[in-house]
Amino acid sequence: MLCSLPDANTADFDWLCFDASGQLLLCSDGNGKGFNIFRIASGRLARHFDEPAHCISRGGEWLADVASERAIPGIRIWRQDSPKRAVVLGAGLRGTSKAKFSPDGRRIAWGTSDGTVLVAEMADVFQRLKQLGLGWR
Repeated sequence: MLCSLPDANTADFDWLCFDASGQLLLCSDGNGKGFNIFRIASGRLARHFDEPAHCISRGGEWLADVASERAIPGIRIWRQDSPKRAVVLGAGLRGTSKAKFSPDGRRIAWGTSDGTVLVAEMADVFQRLKQLGLGWR
């Protein structure tokens, strides 16, 4: 065994997601109230989020979640260092599935209940946010 996480995951659902490098693990916090990022090499907690997250990019820079229960449905993405500053991709689309980042972290993809698959270039998302004055610095 490589490592054992310090707290048992006792939530009613099980959610685990490695980043593409295999160095970070995103998982529910065990209380169903948030998510944690652990460093696999040490088993140490790197970050806790009170918001749900279901996908982590390579190196953990970006996180994503399905925003179906929010006012604007779609895929909510944010940078790990700015969890309160999020953007919704595919805003208004209902029936969105969980997103996946490409192994190199350059793209994010998700599907909808009508069978449509959407792919966005993270550089384009970042550039558009900057143009709108909403981008991260």
